Amino acid sequence: YKVASPTPPEEIIETENTQPKEVAVATVLELSTQSEPIVTVVNVISASEATIRAEASGELIRLYKDLGDYVSRGELIGQLEQQSEAAALAQARAGLLSAEAAAKISGSSSVSTKELLTEAIVGSRDTLDLAYDKIIDSVEVKADALFSNPKSTFPVFNPVVADSQLETTLVNQRVAATDLLAKVRARKVVVASLTTVTALQAEIDATRADVATIKKLIDNIAASLAQVIITPDFSESTRESYKASLGAAQAALSSSLSSLSGSKDTLTAKTASADAGEFSGGAGNTTSSAAVAQARAAVDAATANTERKNIRASISGTINSLEVDAGDSVSAGQTVAVVGNNQALEIRTYVTETERAQLSTNAKVLINGTTPGIITRIAPSIDPRTRKVEVRVLPTGNQDSFENGVAVEVRLFRTATVSATTKLSVPVSAIKITAGGAVVFALKDGVLVEQPIVEGPLMGKSIVIESGLSEDMLIAIDARGLKAGTKVKPITN
Repeated sequence: YKVASPTPPEEIIETENTQPKEVAVATVLELSTQSEPIVTVVNVISASEATIRAEASGELIRLYKDLGDYVSRGELIGQLEQQSEAAALAQARAGLLSAEAAAKISGSSSVSTKELLTEAIVGSRDTLDLAYDKIIDSVEVKADALFSNPKSTFPVFNPVVADSQLETTLVNQRVAATDLLAKVRARKVVVASLTTVTALQAEIDATRADVATIKKLIDNIAASLAQVIITPDFSESTRESYKASLGAAQAALSSSLSSLSGSKDTLTAKTASADAGEFSGGAGNTTSSAAVAQARAAVDAATANTERKNIRASISGTINSLEVDAGDSVSAGQTVAVVGNNQALEIRTYVTETERAQLSTNAKVLINGTTPGIITRIAPSIDPRTRKVEVRVLPTGNQDSFENGVAVEVRLFRTATVSATTKLSVPVSAIKITAGGAVVFALKDGVLVEQPIVEGPLMGKSIVIESGLSEDMLIAIDARGLKAGTKVKPITN
């Protein structure tokens, strides 16, 4: 080297004998197929977990379980005050006894029991037809008013609620309802052709199950309204309007369940009488039978109202959260407890759409640097709330080092390389920010040349490149200290 005046002493001028600087280089394709794992930090959750909510309002008079207790599916956790409901149930039972007593002494004319059975068959078909209409109305009129694209594969629940798990449940239930409605419509077409008691009773059982399924959807939507975040697009008056509409749907579905049960019981009773060749009262007896069916429906409705004041576990597991105490005033839809199976743990994390293309189910995962696991599920689309893709991980090694609710580091190992649908990426270190924008240093004839790029999202220690690079372009891996026009000796590894 030699110093040339008036060049400042610290600036070194290259001579013909200066050796080119060694620079590590690689093709963009090689850098894009790097296998560095995706690292996230998330909380461990139970693979089977349910949030238990009150179905009605009232004072919590009894709490049968405590935090950490194990409960079986359907087991009673707590009980709300239910004096008025118990009184209504007692009154309904008394009415049923009175109607049954009146039926025994009613009627004076003689009518064949086979004719009464025929009337029961016709009545059952009418009850089924009405139940189909209530199912369709409850979903497509009442429930769908709160969804966007309700009949699509990915419906969106419009109100903003605090409980994301409840929102996911609602979306899944609405997707399932689409298939159920198609089957109901098909059965509605052929119900008039059902003439045997056996076929009608089988259809009544199937329809009761469908009504119960749709009622769960309506009940969950009604519960979600208690957690809705009021916004200019969803006012308090809007919420009250929807609550009234859903309440009507709940009442209609409950009435349908009772009517279907009454129809099945009537078919059974009339079949037994017809088989025995008995004769029964005429018009008076038909009226009495209807009165008995009504009284039985009233008992069923009163029983359902009383049961709404009982808080039961929807799954078997450990009570991980208990948010109420005996004596508290509880509102409908309020969270009472969270029950989970703490022996079956799961991890849910989120990745970018680009990262999703480099992952696959059954791929290896490392949790907290020591515990192995595998990817069990990858969502097919972006979560509208997080704008990322959900990935579920199952720990396969020793789980003693973590438990439900604990934060863990998860390393997802990539299994797919760059493809036509995967965008190119380079290390962060390869990018230099200039006054004109971001550039990388490409190697052309042994000289570094600035190559302008358009940056995309960060992906671990790399950045997705939206445009500006090609797969076969040779670039410097580390741009620090480099400048355009410098002769370099490329080092590939």
